[in-house]
Amino acid sequence: MRPEDLDINRIEFTEGGKKVIDWHAEPLEVVYRKLQGLPDGLSEEQVAERLREFGRNTLPTKEPPTLLQVFLHQFASPLIYILLIAGIVALLMQDYKDAVFIFAVLTDESLPWQTWIALFALASVALVVMEIYKAIQKRRALV
Repeated sequence: MRPEDLDINRIEFTEGGKKVIDWHAEPLEVVYRKLQGLPDGLSEEQVAERLREFGRNTLPTKEPPTLLQVFLHQFASPLIYILLIAGIVALLMQDYKDAVFIFAVLTDESLPWQTWIALFALASVALVVMEIYKAIQKRRALV
C-alpha cells in the first residue's frame, strides 16, 4: 500500500483492547447519542449517576515538595558537604570572615534561583501592601 492511498480517517486505534473514538471527527448528533447527552447538558440525575459510575473528571496530582524538602534536596551534592565542613573548620579556627563567606555560598547554592526570586517578589509585594495599608489608615485618621 502506498502512503497516498492511506485514508487517515479510516484507521481505528485501540487502547487496552477498546476502540478509541475520534470524538472531534464525529457528527454532533452521534456524539450526543453515544454519550447519552443533550445539547442543554445532563440532568441532575445523570450527573449523579455518572459521578457514581466514573468518579470526578480530574487528573491525578502529585503533592508539590515543601520548601524544606527543596532545601534539603540541594544537599545531595558532595561539593555541598565539602563546603559545609570547610565552613565548620573556619568557625572552629575563629576565621569568621571566611566562615560567613562559605555559609553564604552554601545558602546561595542550596536554594534555587527561582525560590530566591519568588521570596524577593513576595517581600516586595508585602511592602507595597503594607504601604497601601498605612496610607488607608492615615487617611481614615484624617477623616
